Amino acid sequence: MAKGKKKSVVQRPWRQDFRDVKTLPDLKIVRTHFLMNLLVGIVLLVVTGGCIYQEYLISVSSEKEAELISDISMFKASDKRNGADSARFMREVKRAEEAAVFLAQPYDFADMIVQIAKAQPDQSLIASLESFHRIAVDGDGKPVTQYVTILRGSMNPSEVSGAPQLIDAFVSSLSELDFVKRNSGRVELVSSGRSQESSSFEYQMEISVNAKSEEGK
Repeated sequence: MAKGKKKSVVQRPWRQDFRDVKTLPDLKIVRTHFLMNLLVGIVLLVVTGGCIYQEYLISVSSEKEAELISDISMFKASDKRNGADSARFMREVKRAEEAAVFLAQPYDFADMIVQIAKAQPDQSLIASLESFHRIAVDGDGKPVTQYVTILRGSMNPSEVSGAPQLIDAFVSSLSELDFVKRNSGRVELVSSGRSQESSSFEYQMEISVNAKSEEGK
């Protein structure tokens, strides 16, 4: 067998290393741990800043909402006062209108009551008397102010006449009164019926008188 050849060893020329290792730059792989920490810190700062800003916005919004609620409450109180004053004013206006209508009647109201009281039968009991005015149409188709008096009461029967007959007689008596005839008035029986609590008849009558025209005054 042939003996194997020995490998030749190449020897490079010896050269002394004059490098100062301490002064050479570090060629090791740059570590990224500090970059991750920096990134996490930035994210935390952004999130914290966002939360603080959001809390600030909520605080400002709450303050504005409280101011708005306070203003609304103040305006509501003012509106209630204005509404109450307006309602009071309208009531006074209505009373003034009613007083003006009452004074403009073509007859004396107190004298009318006296005449009605004298005309009613002994069996009659007037429960209420109401006066108001309305706009009606006369015989020529012209609008005219009409003064109306509503009588409500009850009628008991007498020994010789029933309550319905006495009510009809009362209507006839009212039609003959001076203030009705002088002002071309009219008396109408609106309703009558037996009372549920007694043997009397309840009635409602309407006395209407037209206002005098300017030509007839």
